[in-house]
Amino acid sequence: SYAGVSVEQGKSASVDPSFKDENDMADDAPAGTKYTAGENTPDRIKVDPDTGNVTVSPTDDTSVGSHDSSVTVTYPHSSTD
Repeated sequence: SYAGVSVEQGKSASVDPSFKDENDMADDAPAGTKYTAGENTPDRIKVDPDTGNVTVSPTDDTSVGSHDSSVTVTYPHSSTD
C-alpha cells in the first residue's frame, strides 16, 4: 500500500510502497516484484518499476485537490495487487 502524499504545484514529492507480513508486521516486497502505473495515470505521476517509488510532480495547471492513482504490483509468481 501507499501512504497519501501532499505536494504543491510546481514541486515534487515521492512515496515508497509498504508491505505487511501475515502477522501484520512491516515487511519487504519479495525479490523480483515489479510495479507499473495504473491505466490513465497522468504523466505527472511516475512509478519506478523496480522499487515502486512513486513521484508526483503536479504542474501549475494541475487542478488543486485530491487526485487518486493506482499502481499495479506484480509479484515474482505472477500474481498482482
